[in-house]
Amino acid sequence: MAWGWHGVHRSGGILQKRLLSYLSSNDIRSKFVDYFAQRSHVPVKSSSLIPQNDPSLLFTNAGMCQFKDYLLQPSTAPYNAAVTVQKCVRAGGKHNDLDMVGYTPRHHTFFEMLGNFSFGAYSKETAIRMAWSFLLDEMKLPLQRLRVTVLSSDDESYAIWKEKIGLPSDQIVRCGEEDNFWSMGDNGPCGPCSEIFWDTQTVNEADRWLEIWNLVFMQHLKHKGKVVQDLDSLCIDTGAGLERLSCVLQGKNDNYEIDLFSPVISSIKHLLNDRGVNLPSDSVPAQIKILSDHIRSSSFLIADGVIPSNVSYGYVLRRLIRRASCTAYELNVKEPFMAKLVPSLLTAYKDSPLHSDLQSKAVAIQNILTQEEEIFIKTLSRGMNILNRFFQNDGDTGSKVVPGQLTFDLYDSYGFPFDLTTLVSKERGYTVDLDDAEKYLALQRNRGRNARQDKVLNGTVNPVSDELLKKPNNFVGYHHLETESRIVAKSVHGNMIRLVIDPCPFYGFGGGQVHDKGYVSTNTGEEFGITTVINPSQETTVLEIEDKDGSLSTRFHVGQSLSAKVDVNHRQACETHHTSTHLLNATLKKVLKSDSIIQAGNCLK
Repeated sequence: MAWGWHGVHRSGGILQKRLLSYLSSNDIRSKFVDYFAQRSHVPVKSSSLIPQNDPSLLFTNAGMCQFKDYLLQPSTAPYNAAVTVQKCVRAGGKHNDLDMVGYTPRHHTFFEMLGNFSFGAYSKETAIRMAWSFLLDEMKLPLQRLRVTVLSSDDESYAIWKEKIGLPSDQIVRCGEEDNFWSMGDNGPCGPCSEIFWDTQTVNEADRWLEIWNLVFMQHLKHKGKVVQDLDSLCIDTGAGLERLSCVLQGKNDNYEIDLFSPVISSIKHLLNDRGVNLPSDSVPAQIKILSDHIRSSSFLIADGVIPSNVSYGYVLRRLIRRASCTAYELNVKEPFMAKLVPSLLTAYKDSPLHSDLQSKAVAIQNILTQEEEIFIKTLSRGMNILNRFFQNDGDTGSKVVPGQLTFDLYDSYGFPFDLTTLVSKERGYTVDLDDAEKYLALQRNRGRNARQDKVLNGTVNPVSDELLKKPNNFVGYHHLETESRIVAKSVHGNMIRLVIDPCPFYGFGGGQVHDKGYVSTNTGEEFGITTVINPSQETTVLEIEDKDGSLSTRFHVGQSLSAKVDVNHRQACETHHTSTHLLNATLKKVLKSDSIIQAGNCLK
């Protein structure tokens, strides 16, 4: 359907106009999949938001996640090329956009990534031509409002854009590795990328250029942070944000004004109006962005089997719900609120066959949201009253810093995680003295009080400042249960020694399964049992060894060689119990004829 918004640009001093066609988000999804399916790409269903067999990730945060093994070994792929519309969450771990939501027009904790992938099937030129043709011929975007970037040393890509595509030099920008070189991490495939930008023509130059497509050319191999060799075959990994393309094609300057958000935002405003809260009708305030974003991410996470908890991805879900509850509380909504937004979310996705699970699990989503809000609201009002009194009384000092003792007291007495106090304070223009709060937390740990709340802080038992987070290691436990390893980091916390070893065969808590057990042994033959295995970040697995009498710390040092061995019987028992819960869940769904039954947290100790 053509409509009356015109994209305006200047080229060669001549004012030109190009009428854009309105496309719904569902239209864009369908056109993208059909376009690449017609070009020999196999349509592949979105994977779960909870990565399977990948402890390096907290959430699925990009379209390439489910294809990581094929990108590493193209010959193992069951197809040469694939196309997906992937559900993604960036609200924890290395990729975390949570703190930005509400303050920009682009950031979301949940979004959809359109992607096409080649496992040695075609060249850079083919990938560039297909992306360019889709944007110009299928989406009808005007050429003059597009720019591309390439890695400064990637002469091949520059030549393709200039000589094969015919793009003028002033529409091709060479950039450094910080902008146009992509890798999975310190180890694995990597390579230059070429990004396509849309000219939003906003007055603010910082927001003028919007990235709408990224073509990654995986042609090298990285080891320990350095490129060590070229790959035998080139793989292609691309990504285009659905919300951003919808924003462009629906003539908006803010992602929160597109069709995927409009039913939810309309419902929020209606519910707030019923409570006497009047909001501007011509813009989307930060509070509304937070509520509309968090109901999306929370609902999709619950639909994929996540329930609120104090660890791992369940903790991130709890954090999302609590931030939404705090935001609603600030708007004078002091009762469970989020479940009332689910029907409008279903309306936003009713035309998408890719999201049928959201519809079938709506009742379970509403029940879990309500239960979690009811639990939190009991303490929210007391904690928020304390914070609000501080903000009011501190107004004359001008310090704009929440002291560590207050932050700790809110955590200790009312269950406010540090990051929640930080988020609420940020929205009031305050920062939080986290270093000081950590000192109070350390004193509490030394007294042995409230061990459970250590997990509430981060979703793990680690303090925020743990230096081990900076030492990534390679998990090899899917294929190797015994390894010769080296200690790359060590720290001591009370009666617990923490080690990062590389490579690491031990599986950390996550994915619905408890951590491995086993032992490490030194070259003198001493064996030390592994108490706990945790994943404080996407790229780090940490072993914990109990040191009851404080005599073990000197037995370990960075650089030391160790033999590591997983307890096979324990691993197999955990896998058996894990599988049995899936079978039980499937049986319950079949017998009770209900898709609203959700399985999560299937960990047995």
